[in-house]
Amino acid sequence: MARITMLKQLMVLCLAATFYFNIAKAEDLPATAASVEASVVGIGIYNRLSKPTSKLIGTGFVVGDGELVATNAHVVSVPLNSEQRERFVVFVGTGNTAKKRHADVVEIDNVHDLALLKIEGPPLKPLPLSDSKVRIGDPIAFTGFPLGDILGLYPATHQVLLPVFPLLPHRQKPRKISPSSN
Repeated sequence: MARITMLKQLMVLCLAATFYFNIAKAEDLPATAASVEASVVGIGIYNRLSKPTSKLIGTGFVVGDGELVATNAHVVSVPLNSEQRERFVVFVGTGNTAKKRHADVVEIDNVHDLALLKIEGPPLKPLPLSDSKVRIGDPIAFTGFPLGDILGLYPATHQVLLPVFPLLPHRQKPRKISPSSN
Protein backbone atom coordinates (compact mmCIF):
# COMPACT_ATOMS: atom_id res chain seq x y z
CA MET A 1 0.00 0.00 0.00
CA ALA A 2 2.85 2.39 0.82
CA ARG A 3 4.43 1.75 -2.59
CA ILE A 4 1.18 2.55 -4.38
CA THR A 5 0.76 5.75 -2.37
CA MET A 6 4.35 6.74 -3.11
CA LEU A 7 3.88 5.96 -6.81
CA LYS A 8 0.74 8.10 -6.94
CA GLN A 9 2.61 10.95 -5.24
CA LEU A 10 5.47 10.48 -7.69
CA MET A 11 3.06 10.57 -10.63
CA VAL A 12 1.82 13.98 -9.57
CA LEU A 13 5.33 15.24 -8.88
CA CYS A 14 6.82 13.70 -12.01
CA LEU A 15 4.23 15.18 -14.30
CA ALA A 16 5.38 18.57 -13.05
CA ALA A 17 8.98 17.50 -12.45
CA THR A 18 9.59 15.72 -15.75
CA PHE A 19 11.28 19.00 -16.46
CA TYR A 20 13.11 18.62 -13.18
CA PHE A 21 13.10 22.20 -12.02
CA ASN A 22 11.48 25.57 -12.64
CA ILE A 23 13.91 28.40 -13.31
CA ALA A 24 13.30 31.47 -11.14
CA LYS A 25 15.94 33.58 -12.89
CA ALA A 26 18.03 32.84 -15.95
CA GLU A 27 21.25 33.43 -13.99
CA ASP A 28 20.26 30.67 -11.52
CA LEU A 29 20.38 27.96 -14.19
CA PRO A 30 24.08 26.99 -13.82
CA ALA A 31 23.80 26.73 -10.02
CA THR A 32 20.53 24.81 -10.23
CA ALA A 33 21.91 22.42 -12.86
CA ALA A 34 24.98 21.74 -10.73
CA SER A 35 22.83 21.08 -7.65
CA VAL A 36 20.66 18.42 -9.34
CA GLU A 37 23.37 16.50 -11.19
CA ALA A 38 24.16 14.25 -8.20
CA SER A 39 20.51 13.10 -8.17
CA VAL A 40 20.22 12.42 -11.92
CA VAL A 41 21.28 8.90 -12.90
CA GLY A 42 21.54 6.80 -16.02
CA ILE A 43 19.38 3.68 -16.40
CA GLY A 44 20.88 0.75 -18.22
CA ILE A 45 21.10 -2.97 -18.82
CA TYR A 46 24.04 -5.03 -17.58
CA ASN A 47 25.02 -8.30 -19.25
CA ARG A 48 28.41 -9.69 -18.22
CA LEU A 49 28.51 -11.87 -21.36
CA SER A 50 28.06 -9.07 -23.91
CA LYS A 51 30.48 -6.50 -25.28
CA PRO A 52 30.14 -3.86 -23.99
CA THR A 53 28.78 -5.26 -20.73
CA SER A 54 26.55 -2.24 -20.04
CA LYS A 55 24.17 -0.26 -22.21
CA LEU A 56 22.61 3.11 -21.29
CA ILE A 57 18.88 3.11 -22.10
CA GLY A 58 17.48 6.13 -20.24
CA THR A 59 17.60 8.69 -17.45
CA GLY A 60 16.11 8.73 -13.97
CA PHE A 61 16.33 10.66 -10.75
CA VAL A 62 16.73 9.64 -7.12
CA VAL A 63 13.66 10.13 -4.90
CA GLY A 64 12.38 9.34 -1.43
CA ASP A 65 14.92 7.92 0.99
CA GLY A 66 17.68 7.77 -1.65
CA GLU A 67 17.11 4.09 -2.44
CA LEU A 68 14.48 4.69 -5.13
CA VAL A 69 14.85 5.98 -8.68
CA ALA A 70 11.99 7.37 -10.79
CA THR A 71 12.17 6.88 -14.55
CA ASN A 72 9.84 6.34 -17.48
CA ALA A 73 8.01 3.01 -17.78
CA HIS A 74 9.02 2.66 -21.43
CA VAL A 75 12.69 2.73 -20.37
CA VAL A 76 12.33 -0.42 -18.23
CA SER A 77 9.80 -2.20 -20.43
CA VAL A 78 12.71 -3.68 -22.40
CA PRO A 79 12.65 -7.48 -21.99
CA LEU A 80 15.70 -8.81 -20.17
CA ASN A 81 17.46 -12.01 -21.21
CA SER A 82 17.18 -14.18 -18.09
CA GLU A 83 19.36 -16.94 -19.59
CA GLN A 84 22.23 -14.44 -19.79
CA ARG A 85 21.29 -12.97 -16.38
CA GLU A 86 20.68 -9.48 -17.69
CA ARG A 87 19.79 -6.95 -15.02
CA PHE A 88 18.74 -3.34 -14.87
CA VAL A 89 21.42 -1.07 -13.46
CA VAL A 90 21.62 2.54 -12.39
CA PHE A 91 24.76 4.45 -13.37
CA VAL A 92 25.98 6.78 -10.64
CA GLY A 93 28.61 9.39 -11.51
CA THR A 94 29.86 10.54 -14.89
CA GLY A 95 32.07 9.41 -17.71
CA ASN A 96 34.34 6.40 -17.29
CA THR A 97 34.27 6.68 -13.48
CA ALA A 98 30.52 5.98 -13.22
CA LYS A 99 29.63 3.07 -10.96
CA LYS A 100 26.91 0.51 -11.65
CA ARG A 101 24.25 -0.34 -9.07
CA HIS A 102 21.84 -3.21 -9.63
CA ALA A 103 18.23 -2.11 -9.64
CA ASP A 104 14.88 -3.89 -9.47
CA VAL A 105 11.63 -2.54 -10.87
CA VAL A 106 9.21 -2.22 -7.94
CA GLU A 107 6.32 -0.38 -9.61
CA ILE A 108 5.21 0.47 -13.13
CA ASP A 109 2.42 2.81 -14.19
CA ASN A 110 2.06 2.44 -17.97
CA VAL A 111 -0.81 4.93 -18.13
CA HIS A 112 1.46 7.75 -16.94
CA ASP A 113 4.70 6.20 -18.30
CA LEU A 114 6.33 6.07 -14.86
CA ALA A 115 8.41 3.44 -13.12
CA LEU A 116 10.05 3.16 -9.74
CA LEU A 117 13.30 1.23 -9.24
CA LYS A 118 14.93 0.14 -5.97
CA ILE A 119 18.70 0.31 -6.09
CA GLU A 120 21.27 -1.77 -4.20
CA GLY A 121 23.89 -0.17 -2.00
CA PRO A 122 23.97 2.93 0.17
CA PRO A 123 21.38 5.66 -0.40
CA LEU A 124 22.03 8.37 -2.98
CA LYS A 125 21.14 12.06 -2.78
CA PRO A 126 17.41 12.42 -3.57
CA LEU A 127 16.32 15.18 -5.92
CA PRO A 128 14.45 17.88 -4.00
CA LEU A 129 11.16 18.35 -5.81
CA SER A 130 9.26 21.60 -5.75
CA ASP A 131 5.53 21.87 -5.25
CA SER A 132 5.37 25.18 -7.12
CA LYS A 133 3.02 25.37 -10.06
CA VAL A 134 4.50 25.53 -13.53
CA ARG A 135 2.51 27.72 -15.88
CA ILE A 136 2.33 27.71 -19.66
CA GLY A 137 5.12 29.94 -20.92
CA ASP A 138 7.33 29.50 -17.81
CA PRO A 139 11.01 28.81 -18.48
CA ILE A 140 11.92 25.30 -17.38
CA ALA A 141 15.00 23.12 -17.61
CA PHE A 142 15.65 19.40 -17.65
CA THR A 143 18.77 17.35 -17.13
CA GLY A 144 19.54 13.97 -18.65
CA PHE A 145 21.90 11.98 -20.82
CA PRO A 146 21.01 12.78 -24.43
CA LEU A 147 22.86 10.67 -26.96
CA GLY A 148 24.42 8.74 -24.10
CA ASP A 149 25.62 5.99 -26.42
CA ILE A 150 27.54 8.61 -28.40
CA LEU A 151 28.49 11.29 -25.86
CA GLY A 152 28.90 9.00 -22.85
CA LEU A 153 27.56 9.40 -19.37
CA TYR A 154 27.75 13.18 -19.13
CA PRO A 155 24.64 15.06 -18.01
CA ALA A 156 23.32 17.89 -20.13
CA THR A 157 20.81 20.53 -19.04
CA HIS A 158 18.47 22.17 -21.53
CA GLN A 159 16.32 25.23 -20.94
CA VAL A 160 13.01 25.65 -22.76
CA LEU A 161 9.69 27.40 -22.37
CA LEU A 162 6.69 25.33 -21.37
CA PRO A 163 4.69 25.03 -24.60
CA VAL A 164 1.70 27.29 -25.06
CA PHE A 165 -0.36 24.38 -26.38
CA PRO A 166 -1.81 21.82 -23.98
CA LEU A 167 0.19 18.62 -23.55
CA LEU A 168 -2.28 15.85 -24.33
CA PRO A 169 -1.95 12.27 -23.08
CA HIS A 170 -2.82 11.02 -26.55
CA ARG A 171 -2.90 12.42 -30.05
CA GLN A 172 -6.13 13.81 -31.31
CA LYS A 173 -7.31 12.34 -34.56
CA PRO A 174 -7.67 14.87 -37.38
CA ARG A 175 -11.28 15.56 -38.23
CA LYS A 176 -12.48 15.77 -41.79
CA ILE A 177 -14.12 19.05 -42.64
CA SER A 178 -17.16 18.72 -44.75
CA PRO A 179 -17.24 21.12 -47.76
CA SER A 180 -20.82 21.94 -46.86
CA SER A 181 -19.93 23.17 -43.37
CA ASN A 182 -18.58 26.56 -44.57
